[in-house]
Amino acid sequence: MLFSEKLLKNFIYDIIIPMKKRVFVSLIATIVCIALTNKFWLLYEPVNLSFIMKGSGNYKVTAVFNKHDNNDFVSCKYAEGEFNLNESNKISLDVKRGKKLKRLKIAINSDKMPGGQTLSMSGFLLFGHKITDLQNFSANNADIKIQNNSLIVSSFNPYFELIYNTPFNIKAKPFLDYKFLIIIAVLSFLLAYQLASYLADFKNIKNQSRIEIVFLTMFGLILLIPASAINNEKYSEQENRKLAKKPRFVVDNEINYNFGKDFDSWFSDRFNLRQKIIKDYNKLRFALTYNLYNQNMTYYNKHSKWTFFLNRSSENLYSQFPVYYKNIKKLNDFCEQNDIKLYIMLIPIKEEIYPPSPKYKKKYDNIINLKNYVNKKIDKELIQCPIKELKEASKKDYTFLKGDSHWSEYGAFIAYKELMNSIKKDFPEIKIAGENDFVITRSKFGVSDYPQDAHIGGQYKSLYIGDEYLDVEYLSYESKPENNVKLISYPNAATDSYFPNGNNKKVYLIGNSFTGNMSLFLNNTFKEVKRRRINNPIETPKSRMSRWENEILEYKPDLLIFLIEAPDYTIKTCFSELYGEDK
Repeated sequence: MLFSEKLLKNFIYDIIIPMKKRVFVSLIATIVCIALTNKFWLLYEPVNLSFIMKGSGNYKVTAVFNKHDNNDFVSCKYAEGEFNLNESNKISLDVKRGKKLKRLKIAINSDKMPGGQTLSMSGFLLFGHKITDLQNFSANNADIKIQNNSLIVSSFNPYFELIYNTPFNIKAKPFLDYKFLIIIAVLSFLLAYQLASYLADFKNIKNQSRIEIVFLTMFGLILLIPASAINNEKYSEQENRKLAKKPRFVVDNEINYNFGKDFDSWFSDRFNLRQKIIKDYNKLRFALTYNLYNQNMTYYNKHSKWTFFLNRSSENLYSQFPVYYKNIKKLNDFCEQNDIKLYIMLIPIKEEIYPPSPKYKKKYDNIINLKNYVNKKIDKELIQCPIKELKEASKKDYTFLKGDSHWSEYGAFIAYKELMNSIKKDFPEIKIAGENDFVITRSKFGVSDYPQDAHIGGQYKSLYIGDEYLDVEYLSYESKPENNVKLISYPNAATDSYFPNGNNKKVYLIGNSFTGNMSLFLNNTFKEVKRRRINNPIETPKSRMSRWENEILEYKPDLLIFLIEAPDYTIKTCFSELYGEDK
């Protein structure tokens, strides 16, 4: 009897009581886990926004709901979709987990919207309720008016926003996903119970083993930090490049055998704290560098505060000139057949205008040699290279940005005047814009690719150099309000401009990012200018004329201007690809 009582007592104290503690701890952990994962099992009726939008073309529409009664739209829920108005005028968007919503913004984006296109929007339904007080809508980047119970929206910008200024109080009805809730509860309890049991027996493990377990546990937790917050941006401003896309294991019903390599590239571009680690590392390297700091072939002189590249003109391209000439001649023939005047301008690299050192010298002068070769064979001054003019102007002001490889607005203005002097020989009636046609100010921030905003410089950004190192001011040019120049900017860095009082000629401008600042002055000279950029965030950077020929034939420009900054690599790719004569 005594043996049985002792056995029962031991069973209760050694098994039942510890088990109760473990169950209690596991239940608490399960409740916490369920609360933290509520977005997976506590669902809400979708908040639907629908309306009729009449127009043409493809549009991306985003409904943004603010949880607070203001126009900041910081804490938001949103839904987006792409719609072809040529197929259907019905827009319908469902916002999930819209628990408490106060304000509404509708963002509309089209990369094909021509200037002056008008959209008609009506029949607004929000969560089953009609929106009839259309006068409470306001717009950014657009003009709106009410006509026949419809909102008429006109915009010269492919992106605009409509804001509904009256607050509302939407409370979506919640409901439970019982299956998911049960799965989470069971798995959480089992995992918590197993962990509690393990910790309870932890004191029985030898000391050395306990140290190893604690170390491995902490190391495992540290390994989770990079994956705790993935960067979802598509483009890195600091590195001036697209980030790797998230790969799929199965593509077109076939296994992606490069999945491991692609996933590694994706994760390497996006792991948590990546930008901070790079920034801190570069700051340390920068502090330890005496004079010439470099990173990824970008150099920075700590004394002069100039950035530059090396070896961008170190290859003799003369043997390829016949191929380049064939393509340039084909382009010239195309223009002549369609009554278009062709002008080609090659812009020297920054290092030629501002040498990194007194000993700097280009190994091969490819742009001057190419200019002379082509102009002689074609028997006219088709190609221009404003090297002399930019060097002379650089004695007066900055023609290039200290923290960027691009020219300044002043540098583009100098080249613009040279280009226009050439154009005026063919069109004597053309009026060349002068300094009096612009509002000119000074700023320590420079514009490298109009119409983008002024900034410290792409090379400064990539080197993580702050604006405290800016020690100069650049000339900044702005169109006068009375010029009433309308500018449309597209996601692929293309722009269309309309200047009602400009010279009655149409211009089609093709080139790399250097066309940006040049377009600022052309937009204030000609009635219509279309700028198309070879290298842009969306399209493959190919210089084949097939990309633009159909649009050129439809647009029927009077002038076609081909303008590029011309290091060796750009010359090779641009002029070998024009018509595919790259062999």
